[in-house]
Amino acid sequence: MIFIFLCVVFSTNAQESGPVSGLSLIAEADSLYRTGEYYAASVLFEEVYYEADNPEQKALALLKKAACLKQRREFDLAARRLAETAVFGLSDSLTFQVQYQSALCYYLAADFLTASARLKNLAFRFTEPACRSDVAFLHTLVWNELREYDSAYLSARAFIDLRFGNKPLQDSLIRMIELHYSAENRPHLKNPEKAEWFSRIIPGSGQAYLGFPGEGSMSFLLNALSLGTGILGVLSGYPVSGYIIGAGMLQKFYYGGLRRTAFLTEKANFERSHTFNEQSRDLILRIHD
Repeated sequence: MIFIFLCVVFSTNAQESGPVSGLSLIAEADSLYRTGEYYAASVLFEEVYYEADNPEQKALALLKKAACLKQRREFDLAARRLAETAVFGLSDSLTFQVQYQSALCYYLAADFLTASARLKNLAFRFTEPACRSDVAFLHTLVWNELREYDSAYLSARAFIDLRFGNKPLQDSLIRMIELHYSAENRPHLKNPEKAEWFSRIIPGSGQAYLGFPGEGSMSFLLNALSLGTGILGVLSGYPVSGYIIGAGMLQKFYYGGLRRTAFLTEKANFERSHTFNEQSRDLILRIHD
């Protein structure tokens, strides 16, 4: 913020050359954007925002700044900057653009829960077919990343119904969507609660359930060794030492196994869903284009 205001102060001289107009700033920022100087362009668009005297000019300046940030892959910053934009006094179309771009940036920043929440709000507020179509398209991508495949399928169908008026084309695209999201094509995700309970009852069985039998066997052996060490110490006449050593080792290996199970669950589900999500994204993008 200080840097931006310093730019305003030191880039102009009111007595010598007069203030730089908003239009010339926008033209300069647009030129910088077209030549790929996205950081410099974003600074100028921020300056335009602070010099603008009405809400629509401010919103347009922030939309252009967000475009610069997206080019720099600063998606989270772009999302938060747009989310902070006041929409009071804006036209419905501009309000939709600001909030939709914010949801898109949250999606690109991999904050899928926030993106979904913002899209739900947009679907409630804007009922025009064009707006609903855009929301359904983006929500399909978000639902896929959240592994909510029933919701992704319904959003994809809604997008097709809203986007295409040709009935035979609609039917053809819907059949593609139905096939893609059919039960046999969806990734078979592992249940994290089941994996955790397996590991709680029999250490190592959770890892085996997730497809890592070698790790599961090692975890079981380490837990058994810890328990055996404690029992051996007690039977050998060293009950205190046996208990301390055995219980200490057992606690570390047992709870370490539970944490490892949670990590492996996420790893297994990511690997199973990643390829399907990429295919889903490619499919919905081809339909969109």
